[in-house]
Amino acid sequence: MSKEWIVTNKQELDKVFQEIFQVLKKTNKVKIQAASTKSKSKQQLAFYWGVIVPRLTDYINETGLCSMNITKSDTNDILNKKFFYEEVKVGNETERVTKSKSNATMEEMRQFIDNVICYCTNIGVYIPPPENGSIYD
Repeated sequence: MSKEWIVTNKQELDKVFQEIFQVLKKTNKVKIQAASTKSKSKQQLAFYWGVIVPRLTDYINETGLCSMNITKSDTNDILNKKFFYEEVKVGNETERVTKSKSNATMEEMRQFIDNVICYCTNIGVYIPPPENGSIYD
């Protein structure tokens, strides 16, 4: 049995503790981990949508990497499928399911941006560093 809780206030924590105690009664063993789930930052999103996506979209359209012109939204979809997914077991098969960035943590977004920058660098797309602040704060 595996369950994950995300707690944002004391009332939720009290409820979660009750559920944990119920699991403990049934299984005699519970693993608890604590981690910050600080949400992605505005700086990360601004850098992604304002710098990375436009530069990569222009590169794809200018080089003819795709047989038709693509939009920034298309580029985002491609990057999500390539770098922002989780593997889900369906029967005996494992499938990639694209995750939504709407609930992404700061760390997930940082890793995603790092992967996209590395990809861009490998295909020859220059991504300048952020001008205002850091995408890692």
